[in-house]
Amino acid sequence: MASLIQRIGRLAVQAFNRESSTSLQMKMSYIKQLEELVSSVTSSDLAIDPTLLQDDISQNSNSGSFRADGRAPVIYMQLYEDADVNICVFILRRGVRMPMHDHPGMHGLLKVVHGGIAVQSYTLLGESGPHNLQCAAKHAPVKRTTDHPPLSLTPDRENLHEIVSLDGPAAFLDILSPPYGEDRRMGFERDCHYFREVDVSGHAFLSGLDVTKIWLAPIASPSDFWCDQAEYRGPPLKGVIERGKPH
Repeated sequence: MASLIQRIGRLAVQAFNRESSTSLQMKMSYIKQLEELVSSVTSSDLAIDPTLLQDDISQNSNSGSFRADGRAPVIYMQLYEDADVNICVFILRRGVRMPMHDHPGMHGLLKVVHGGIAVQSYTLLGESGPHNLQCAAKHAPVKRTTDHPPLSLTPDRENLHEIVSLDGPAAFLDILSPPYGEDRRMGFERDCHYFREVDVSGHAFLSGLDVTKIWLAPIASPSDFWCDQAEYRGPPLKGVIERGKPH
């Protein structure tokens, strides 16, 4: 019998396979089933090494600054990737902030499997300003622990977010479609872009912008945010998922 994470992987491929002839209605049904299945996943289902989740209280980085011990603030663990979907785990150390970033043209599911996180999401409104400023709706911040259902994002809803670990290390399963990087189906590179909120009232050259709106400015990849990689040691997905792919 397939493990929970293997069933999640197969269902994710069914839901997000862009070459499949599956109807939109069926794909939406798959996504709903996927959300329900992901709701029950735990860190033990993913066989995450407990040492990666240990809390080092002596390290407190509320700003996600460089670590004196040289370890990255975030650990990335890839479970599976094909042309249409990426399944991975992120582990954030105590007090780490994953900076605001986008998911261009992507759907996503995020399920906390250890600890807790605070998430601030934004939706772009299609209005731009000077210097590539983007107008956005700022959603109410949410907190998520292992007891909560997954968060979701779509190409046009809550597509940008920043994530902060709360009261210790946090880990979450992340399912994204299509993946970042080269999109072989569409023929372009899907990059991750970083942003920050801008107070336009404090800049004379932005005086024409509506100060009552939220404006986001693109920024370079923050120097205090980087990832180490850890090996996934849970039930294998590569090979198992392909055998269950619809034709």
